[in-house]
Amino acid sequence: MKIPYPFVRLKESLAQDGLHTTVQKILHRVKAGKFRVRERYFQGADRDPDKVYRLWREKNALAAGDIEKMKEASHKLSYRPIMSIVIPVYKPDLHFFRRAVESVRGQAYPFWELCFCDDGSRDAAVGRTLRDLAGNDARIKLRVETKNGGIVSASQKAAGLARGEFIAFMDQDDLLSQDALFRVAELLNRDPSLDLIYSDNDKVDLSETHGEVYFKPDYSPDEFFCHNYIGHLSVLRKKIFDGIGGFLPGFDGAQDFEVLLRAVERTDRVAHLPYVLYSWRKTPGSTASSPAAKRYAYESGKRALEEFFRRKGEEVRVEETDEQGLYRCRFPVKGDPKVSVIRSPGAASGERARTFNRMAREAAGDHLIFLGEGLSPARPDWVESLLEPLQRNGVGIVGAKILGQGGAIREGGKVLGLQGQVGAAFRGVPENALIYNQPHRLIRNCSAVSWDAMLVSKELFERLGGFDEDMGDDYADADFCLRARRLGIWIVWTPFSVLRSSKAAERNAHGADPARANNFREKWKDVLARPDPFYNVNLSLRYTDFSPEVEG
Repeated sequence: MKIPYPFVRLKESLAQDGLHTTVQKILHRVKAGKFRVRERYFQGADRDPDKVYRLWREKNALAAGDIEKMKEASHKLSYRPIMSIVIPVYKPDLHFFRRAVESVRGQAYPFWELCFCDDGSRDAAVGRTLRDLAGNDARIKLRVETKNGGIVSASQKAAGLARGEFIAFMDQDDLLSQDALFRVAELLNRDPSLDLIYSDNDKVDLSETHGEVYFKPDYSPDEFFCHNYIGHLSVLRKKIFDGIGGFLPGFDGAQDFEVLLRAVERTDRVAHLPYVLYSWRKTPGSTASSPAAKRYAYESGKRALEEFFRRKGEEVRVEETDEQGLYRCRFPVKGDPKVSVIRSPGAASGERARTFNRMAREAAGDHLIFLGEGLSPARPDWVESLLEPLQRNGVGIVGAKILGQGGAIREGGKVLGLQGQVGAAFRGVPENALIYNQPHRLIRNCSAVSWDAMLVSKELFERLGGFDEDMGDDYADADFCLRARRLGIWIVWTPFSVLRSSKAAERNAHGADPARANNFREKWKDVLARPDPFYNVNLSLRYTDFSPEVEG
C-alpha cells in the first residue's frame, strides 16, 4: 500500500525535529494559512511517464459493452453526418496498413467513408490489398496514380473522393480508437454549428505499446502558433476545406498544419474532445519516432506560419527554437512604447492590490509591468520578450517565467483548480525537465498569469478597473485575468522572458486568507465549476508537471 505523501513528510519531520517541534511547525503553518495538503510537485522525478500513462490507460479503458452501446446510440442520433477519412498511400507496410484500415472499419459510428489515393506505389501486393478493400466495402473509395506526386498531391486527390459533410486526415499506418467517430458525432449533436473538432492523441510503437500521450488544451491560438498541437484526430467541415482550396502545394510534411491555419482564419467554431482518439505510429524514419527525421516538415511549417500572418497583415519573424519542431513567433514591438515597471515594495499582507493600483495610477507608461518582491532579470531581453506577444491582435496580458534559486520553475502561468483554487503550472519542476510536448518551453495561452511578472497595457488595466482589492494577495491577479478573459482577451505566458527569485522572496510568500479565498470562489464559482480550458481534464490537479491523473 502506498503511503500518502503528507504522511511521509510527517514521518520525516518527526525523525528530524521531534514531536514538539513538528507540532509547533504544523500549528504555525495552520495559523499563517500556509498549510498545504501536498508539497510535492514533480511526479516525473521518480516515475516513468510512459508507465504513468499506461496506468492512466488501464484506469480509463472502455468498459465491456461500451462499444456496443455506442453502436446502438449511433443510430439514434438525430444528426448523423458522413465523415470522410482521407488517407494518402505510398508503399505502406501492409501489416500496419491493414491495422489502420481495421481501426476505421471497427468504428462504433458506422456513418463514414474511407478515401484512398495510392500515390504511385507500383507494388502488386499494395494494389491487390487496396482493390480488395474497395471491392468489399462500398464505403471505401480508391484512386490510383501511376506516378508519385508527393503527399500533398495524394492528400488532395484522396480528398477529392470525399462526399461526407466532414473530412478527417489520417496517416497510412496510424490508428483510430473504436469510439473516435462516435465521440465526434456525439459532440456535433450537442452543437451542430461546430466546424473543427480535434482530440487528444498518443503514439504507438511497432510492438503496439502506447506512450507519449498528448493531453491538449482547448483551442489555444498562441500555442498553435508554436506547433501543430491540434494534429490528429482533427475533423473539419468539408465546406470549409473546399472553401479554402484544400491542400496547397509546397507544404509537404506540414500540409495538415497549413490547412488548419487557413481553416481557423475562416471559423472560430472550434472544439476539443479530451479523449485519446488517435494513435500516431512510431516507425523508423517517421516524425513520430524522431522529430529530426523529416527536417523539411519543419521548414514547411515555418513557411505556413509566415504565410498565415502575412495574410492577416501582421508582421512576424518565425524562428525555430532549440526544441525540434517548436517555433517562436516574434512580433516586432510597434513604435517606442514607454514601459513603467511597478515593483512590489514589500507591502503588508493583503495590501498589495491597493499598493499596485495606486502606483499604476501614478505611472506614466503606456504599458505596465508588475513585479513581485525580490525578482531580478535572468536575461537582458526580458522586457522585449514580454512586449512581443502583446503585439498580436487579441492578446492583452503576458506573464513571464520565474525561476527559484535552485533552478526550478516557480511560475509558469496559472491553472484553475490546480492544488486548490488556482495554482502555478510547473511550480517546483526543474527548468530542464523532460515533459511530453514541452509545455514549459513554448508560448502558451492561460486562464491567468501571476502578478509577480505581468505585463498589461495601461489602457486595459484602467478598462478592467485595476486589481480587485477584495481578492487579497493570493487571488487578485487571477481575478484580474479572468475579467480580461470574460471580454475575450487572450492571456499569454512566455518562457522567453525569465526572472529569478531570491530566497527571501520565496520565504516571505504570504499564505491564503480564507475570507479572500471565499470571495474569489463566490465571484467565479461558475468558472471554477468547469475544467480550466487551457489545461486538460485528464491531467493531474495534484502535481504541476502536466502528468496524467492516475490516483483519483
